[in-house]
Amino acid sequence: MQPKTNRADGAAPEVSKDLKGIKFLLNVRKDPLTRFTEMMATGAPYIWFEISGRKILFLNDATAIQHVFQDNFDGYRKSKINDVLKPLLGDGIFLSEGALWNKQRRETAPVFANKFFPEMTEQMVIAANNMLARWDKKAEAGQPIDLDTETMWYALDAVLRALFHEEGQDKAEG
Repeated sequence: MQPKTNRADGAAPEVSKDLKGIKFLLNVRKDPLTRFTEMMATGAPYIWFEISGRKILFLNDATAIQHVFQDNFDGYRKSKINDVLKPLLGDGIFLSEGALWNKQRRETAPVFANKFFPEMTEQMVIAANNMLARWDKKAEAGQPIDLDTETMWYALDAVLRALFHEEGQDKAEG
């Protein structure tokens, strides 16, 4: 998320020197999981960082998440890359903003309620086991594993299973 503003004077938020610039970018590219885990471990409810001149908000606390996604959703905007994707993908929940996004969020929230987590988790584990079985077959045959494709297949399989109770493997390969 990027802020429209977070200050009364309309100015963009300040970003710490160690969270912007080429050195920060290289550290993130070298090991993104470690860098974001370090940011999370600070315990700060949110952290602003900057990549290629774009300020990005990293949320690390339920109260901060509520502030951005529920209480003040109009105060933040998504990346400009969404403008490129909208003609292809439309105004779905991942690309929409403002009142439309809030309406879509409220409509989809029940799907993610606590009572559905156990089943969703089970479906995600099944999808992961299917992915690992594919990897085993490829490894036994001496074939390379395309992690980009496998990650997309896993995500599709997990989402289709968890939300629509359909297996995604046939759809991903087909």
